[in-house]
Amino acid sequence: MLGATCLGLISGCLGTLIGGIIGLVINSNSNKVYASILEFTAGLMMAVVCFTLIPEAMEISSIGICVVGYLIGIGAMFVLDRIITVKETDVFNISSNSGYMLGILVAISIAIHNFPEGLAIGSGYEVSATLGLSLFIAIAFHDVPEGASITLLMKKNKKVSKKRMLTYVFLTGVPTGIGALIGYLLGNISSDIVGICLSFAGGVMAYVVMGNMLVESKKAYSGGFATACSLMGIVAGLIVCNL
Repeated sequence: MLGATCLGLISGCLGTLIGGIIGLVINSNSNKVYASILEFTAGLMMAVVCFTLIPEAMEISSIGICVVGYLIGIGAMFVLDRIITVKETDVFNISSNSGYMLGILVAISIAIHNFPEGLAIGSGYEVSATLGLSLFIAIAFHDVPEGASITLLMKKNKKVSKKRMLTYVFLTGVPTGIGALIGYLLGNISSDIVGICLSFAGGVMAYVVMGNMLVESKKAYSGGFATACSLMGIVAGLIVCNL
């Protein structure tokens, strides 16, 4: 239980914190860097979904439970996206006046989205430490561009200190740890619950990739280098899945 919670906290907080630092370092013309990070992470996440999460859910439970959990995960993220309308889009083109407040709203949005990702880590860790570690790596990578988007927005206001920006970024990862704890506890109930949790996590991650990350990356930069990063992310995901 403690291990799952720690993995969730480290994944969420460290991933977003690293991203936040990157956001502070790169300049306003670094759309290519931002898009490439998104694409690489998207490829890695989809590899984990297709080659680890869903197969594991089917092996533990059944195809019916797997489909139900997957659809619930997609539906949950769809509803969250409609409730929370703030996106990390056009982070390079926001004015200094609105950047800081938009950064706060984006941080809140990311914090809420991080909870179901924590469920993935917790339920995966309950199945095996290896699966939990694979999910930890994938979600930590996913949190990097999210952390970058927050500081890219906030730093447009020159009066906000770097320490304050990174504190906000760090706190967005806390719900991942809470989700990991709940996911682990749910996974102890029955194999079918584990199957639901894993396939739910698969639906959440697939929606984040297809509905958010790839859309965001193409808006920032649509060149071939970013696409190559996505393909390399799949290769990285295959390696992670076979640790």
